[in-house]
Amino acid sequence: MIWFGSLNFIKDMMTKNLIIIVLLCIFASCGNPDYDHGKSDWIDTLDEIPQDELGEVPDSAPYAFKTGVIEYESSTLGMKQQVITMFCNFGFTSRTEIISRMLGQSIKQMTLVNDTAIFTLNLIDSIGSYILLDSAETELNFRDLSKEDMEKNQITKSGTDEILEKNCTIYELYIEEQDAQIKNWVWEGITLKSVSRVGGIKVTMVAKKLRVNVNIPDEKFEVPEGFSIRKNESDSLIVQ
Repeated sequence: MIWFGSLNFIKDMMTKNLIIIVLLCIFASCGNPDYDHGKSDWIDTLDEIPQDELGEVPDSAPYAFKTGVIEYESSTLGMKQQVITMFCNFGFTSRTEIISRMLGQSIKQMTLVNDTAIFTLNLIDSIGSYILLDSAETELNFRDLSKEDMEKNQITKSGTDEILEKNCTIYELYIEEQDAQIKNWVWEGITLKSVSRVGGIKVTMVAKKLRVNVNIPDEKFEVPEGFSIRKNESDSLIVQ
């Protein structure tokens, strides 16, 4: 079991999502390094949303796009995992799946994140839990970070780089409460590469495929039917 404290102190949705992914990758790193990842050809078949249906990007939106799908390859302790993140509502709602293998068994974990709660789901056993987020907190916006925001939250810029032919700004931050050091390659609010150290464990994620402003079914962002869901009374993220 992996325990991680309350995420309410993290002031931006991008970092909340990333911390959750990192924890799930650490959990899945006990798996088989030769695991054959699932196919992601379906990402290429998604239809684009017509321009007149996109609407205006809200100033507070985490991402500059209405919807998107990113496929990452993650490496933790020498093990590789497939990570697929989808988002809608300009990034206010997201879904992340991590696929790996442990002791010959498939490991499929999923998280659903919105502005009020985080759901952590075990797709094999159809069980899950959720924690509530503090909606009163003001979120940081990595699309438009002010100098004051960066100083207050100990965020620094350390250059630029290209990932998937996208010009990314590199941000570095340290979350003292969880001993997490994070380096993100960010394009239009979206992390396309990340190198993190959490409790001394290094997790690297690199985007291999990216589609934005594509039609994603609404049910992808809902808890599937038949799941047994409990509230996590400790207000901490627990992955079992």
